[in-house]
Amino acid sequence: MNARELRQKDMDDLKKMLAEERKGLSNLRFRSAVSEIENCAQFGKSRRQIARILTLLAQRERAGKPEGAAPARPKQTGSGRQ
Repeated sequence: MNARELRQKDMDDLKKMLAEERKGLSNLRFRSAVSEIENCAQFGKSRRQIARILTLLAQRERAGKPEGAAPARPKQTGSGRQ
């Protein structure tokens, strides 16, 4: 499922899909530890799908926040450039 199709889903469906993808990735890791798997590219596909879903969830959560709420900025560590 591509990003365009994911955007049409509601939040509950995305959360359900996220749980399923994470469970599938866990099963894939288990299978690879026990025996060889046929398609190693499935790891990357599953991780990318999880990232797509997490990105959409984060975008929707940010869009639902009030206008005055600024996103938290991470503190810079180290000297950085001057």
